[in-house]
Amino acid sequence: LALCLIISVIVRIATTGDVGDTDNGITAIGTETEKTISIYGETVEISFTASGKWTPSLQYSTGSDWAAITNTSGSSAAGKGGFRVKVDKNEAGQNRILTVLVQVEGYKTPEVVCTITQSGSGDVSSADI
Repeated sequence: LALCLIISVIVRIATTGDVGDTDNGITAIGTETEKTISIYGETVEISFTASGKWTPSLQYSTGSDWAAITNTSGSSAAGKGGFRVKVDKNEAGQNRILTVLVQVEGYKTPEVVCTITQSGSGDVSSADI
């Protein structure tokens, strides 16, 4: 009976990801995972802890080249890392969403570390009030 209980716990841990197990190599995110910014653009700081060498990337909801990754630090090894995402002024007239991802070497699935929503009209974010 004790052996069955131990096996059951091991199977649960392996299938649910409990007890610190990750499937993407990111063990902690130190910044907001959702951020809303104004039409005028902004630079957003991203920080996290990774279990290995990592590479950031951006996925655009519409268009491309309206944001850039800058000031990358700690990407060559495991541990704390971070970078900035500079989002340009939105002249398209519609809301847009930027998904910020981090791919850790040796893992199949990148982690979404932040989703940035930018206004497309004169709407202002709470940071502008």
